[in-house]
Amino acid sequence: MTEAELFEQILGIKEIRVDRVDWQEQALHIYCSSIFEETLCPHCLKKRQVVHQTYERQIRDLPITGKEVYLHLSQRQFYCPDCDRRFNERFNFVAPQRAMTCRYERYVYECCKASTIQKIGFGQPVTKFTNGVRGKNCKSARFRT
Repeated sequence: MTEAELFEQILGIKEIRVDRVDWQEQALHIYCSSIFEETLCPHCLKKRQVVHQTYERQIRDLPITGKEVYLHLSQRQFYCPDCDRRFNERFNFVAPQRAMTCRYERYVYECCKASTIQKIGFGQPVTKFTNGVRGKNCKSARFRT
């Protein structure tokens, strides 16, 4: 089993393949891409395979062996000639325009249900990814039950 295959199993995200892993002192940088060759246009629901452009999206995930984990996802943008629109590939493990996986957002939320992000920041680094909730009570409508 290769290192990439091992990390695919550890991450447990079925929608991506791990291309490579960079080990750093404080963090793991996992470079990954979609396993799908095509996607559906969200407007007309037709299958699209032609990629308009790609860019790297950095997404924070749960720590592994005490190291911060950053997924560097090769995000694809498609063009639909029927709708004359561009759209980004979507994944179930991360919401559009978010810089954290859904499970990491849930973890941060659970940690600070009755606290503030400043107090939680002592256990988890408060970074540019959590700036949107810094200083606020983390009882987001997204996680209310």
